[in-house]
Amino acid sequence: MFEYQKTGRFFAQTAGKMEELAAAEIKEFGANEVIPVYRGVWFKTDLEHIYRINYWARLISRVLAPLITFNCHSTDYLYQTAKKIKWEELLSSQHTFAIFSTVANSKISHSQFAGLKLKDVIADYFVEKSGERPNVDTD
Repeated sequence: MFEYQKTGRFFAQTAGKMEELAAAEIKEFGANEVIPVYRGVWFKTDLEHIYRINYWARLISRVLAPLITFNCHSTDYLYQTAKKIKWEELLSSQHTFAIFSTVANSKISHSQFAGLKLKDVIADYFVEKSGERPNVDTD
């Protein structure tokens, strides 16, 4: 079971300086424990409200469902920690996938490198488990 499934906690990304407005909008859609932070809003809700927020919210760019949360001080630590995720619960080696990454206030300064490391760990995970590598498709 992933973190968002246990806690009902999600993260909505928003543009800088829009955090307070986005938090107010998310509250209007029935979310609880709404906490604006740099470039986003943490909140708790159920799936019914997630659908409503994704469909109607105007001030957020996307809602993320955290699989795990950890203090990440390097891309090597990102790789080692992400390798512990049971990726087969989300996709198989028969699926294609793409990674879109953003970093903010992070010791990892290059978002594309963070995304590349995560892509590598997912591909390596499936190679080790099944001998097959899923394809990456950025389209």
